[in-house]
Amino acid sequence: MACNLVEFPTHAVHEWIMVQETIQEILQQGGATSEMIKEICARMKEVFEKYNQKFTFAVKLPFPGYITLEQHKTIEDALRTAIEGLGNEIHNSTNQVFLDRLRLEIELYKLRLEK
Repeated sequence: MACNLVEFPTHAVHEWIMVQETIQEILQQGGATSEMIKEICARMKEVFEKYNQKFTFAVKLPFPGYITLEQHKTIEDALRTAIEGLGNEIHNSTNQVFLDRLRLEIELYKLRLEK
């Protein structure tokens, strides 16, 4: 028996429009000008597109013929759970990097204004 595992990452990725609306709302609440919002959203869209990659892979595990269907399912479920956990960690890490980049873009915009 072989086990094919695909479906990575496990989280549905938020569409840019939802992310953009969130960024705009945060910036507006912080008193940003429309020009600042426009520029930061444009920069963050590029970042979003880079980080919003989908990865897939397939694994063919050659199970010995004497393994039962129940054992096969147990192994497959354990692998799926581990892969989903990894996907969650990657998702959370990417979100943190994205937010850090947003903070950086805000600071860079303010520095350009000071010149």
